[in-house]
Amino acid sequence: MNSGVAHRLSISLAMLALMSEFLLGGNVLEALGIPYVEENGPLIAKLSPATYLAAGAMSVRIVGRGTPSLLLWRLICQHQFLACYLAAILFCILYAACLTGAGGLVTLVETFLPAGMIGIALCNASSTEAARLSHMLRSLFLLNATFGLVEVATGAHVVPFFGMNSEHPADYRPIALYDHPLTGAAATMMGLLLCPDRLQAPWWRRIYQVWMFAALLAFGGRVAALATILGAVWLYTWPLIRKATSAQLAALHVVGSFVALLMGATFLAAIVYGGMAERLSEHFYWDPSAQSRIGQFHLLALLSTDQIIFGCPRQELIALVEPLRLGYGVDVIENFWLLMFATLGTLCFPVFVLGLFALLKWLWTRADHEGRIMVISFILVTSTSNSLGRKSTLLVMLVGSVLARLHAAKHDIYCPSAQMSIAPVAVCS
Repeated sequence: MNSGVAHRLSISLAMLALMSEFLLGGNVLEALGIPYVEENGPLIAKLSPATYLAAGAMSVRIVGRGTPSLLLWRLICQHQFLACYLAAILFCILYAACLTGAGGLVTLVETFLPAGMIGIALCNASSTEAARLSHMLRSLFLLNATFGLVEVATGAHVVPFFGMNSEHPADYRPIALYDHPLTGAAATMMGLLLCPDRLQAPWWRRIYQVWMFAALLAFGGRVAALATILGAVWLYTWPLIRKATSAQLAALHVVGSFVALLMGATFLAAIVYGGMAERLSEHFYWDPSAQSRIGQFHLLALLSTDQIIFGCPRQELIALVEPLRLGYGVDVIENFWLLMFATLGTLCFPVFVLGLFALLKWLWTRADHEGRIMVISFILVTSTSNSLGRKSTLLVMLVGSVLARLHAAKHDIYCPSAQMSIAPVAVCS
């Protein structure tokens, strides 16, 4: 295959995979008659179409441009941290298949493996391709936010909901295209940080930010909302700090920042007291949900010695949650670190942690200023929920969003890595 054709095909498949992650979520697949969420069913139905597309994109990237072994070796040399991540996840998949069963296996394949495959496919994207990716992701984030706001206004889900929270209609929350409100909140947070760059019209940037932030409050994620606010404060104060240290700070900058802060506080108060973020305002402080996130750590005392060392199969883990439900009000394990430790055990969990931090390191070295804030916010938000302990699209979205941010970095005068290229520098031949 011609190298140019292979490159374009790999990028196209990766973008199609990211689009599928948004548009073909678990509820959509269940509505189409595919048993994606159900406990039983064929393994082929347990993986989303996006996973197959990501595998295709990576395969074309490796085998479509010359000698596969040589290209694979160059990719490993150029992206050591990404290669370390993929090797760690593949080891965990093999371990889960041999010892802990299909429950942990499907989660690893569906949640973590596609992120590495998408990274391989997009690692050599040009600035123009990164710009297209940024526009596509921003449109999809905006579409999901719009669905969330429509669900708040109408009190009905746009897509039929097949999740556990359907049993509690009194605690209605929007989910939009995802399978859980916290997933929607985390995705909207990333969408806010993937804001249109400074070359676009300021009025469009403000409309995008206001619309996305309203959706973030509607989804009700406390940590996501707090991380977004802190990230926004840092992004808007960092340029002022740089101007102040270089004696370029003018009175207009201070007045403009004060007016923006006043308008933002007024807008936030209007949303909260207007009922748009009713659940968030009611549960913002310490509540039973927060208390259960502490009680879930009592799971460690319930594990046997063998389970601590080798990991716990899914059915045994579900049985262990029952005493926690009665004693501490824990419905599910809301911490993916704890869940992965219980699933993989002491033998394999360090490999998983090493691989995940290798991916975060790879993203960090390639991210601009806002992309790094996105990485930090992502790990904080997902560490307070089970967003990565089950089949989820968030890690794939993070990889796509950070790589898409590199286009905006080229036009961002405040970005320390503004001259960064998305193409890697070869370190071995």
